[in-house]
Amino acid sequence: MNFSMFLDLFSPSGRMARKKFWLLYLPVLFITSFTLAISLISESSLRLIFLMLGLIAAWSMIAMQIKRMHDTGRTSFAVWICNCLGLLAIASKSIESNIFLIFYSVSIISGLYVLYFTCTKGDPYTNFYGEKPMYKSSLEITKIASLNTVPEAQVELQVVKSIPEQVWAQAAAELSQARREGLWARCFAEADADEQRAKASYLRIRAAELSKE
Repeated sequence: MNFSMFLDLFSPSGRMARKKFWLLYLPVLFITSFTLAISLISESSLRLIFLMLGLIAAWSMIAMQIKRMHDTGRTSFAVWICNCLGLLAIASKSIESNIFLIFYSVSIISGLYVLYFTCTKGDPYTNFYGEKPMYKSSLEITKIASLNTVPEAQVELQVVKSIPEQVWAQAAAELSQARREGLWARCFAEADADEQRAKASYLRIRAAELSKE
């Protein structure tokens, strides 16, 4: 397990994409259920070990739920309500039935709320909790890499050559006299503050846009 995977499983900070969440969450859910069940029925000396493993896996589930809520732009409040009241319901079951029902009902309602948002798409842009998480399987990454090697550069060169000279002149005049500050800032940032590269990028983008008008 690398450090990135460790953070995915145990850190509640940041965001987690929906696909990645379910690929990790379901196995951890099984491990949590299995270890906690063994700790409840076992009478051997391994009972405490299974209980500790179950609690560690349960924390991983909570951390991933929090990140999934963050991905939709929501706080972790419902996650804590669901899990904490669920524990209180278990603890109060033998004390008083009315308290148990209250805790259990609120826990179920908040759990359904969390479940709904773990199934929805995350914010498409950067939100309060971080940038949009990108998740692709190794097979998808390999496929994309094989499709975007040399042909992409060749296609871009063909597009550049097809743009008329007067369009380039119009883009150059705009750059020197009335450039779009937002686009310029983006090009400058993507060029790592290299002004010449930023200008080239700006001209390519504006020439392509102007040729379509």
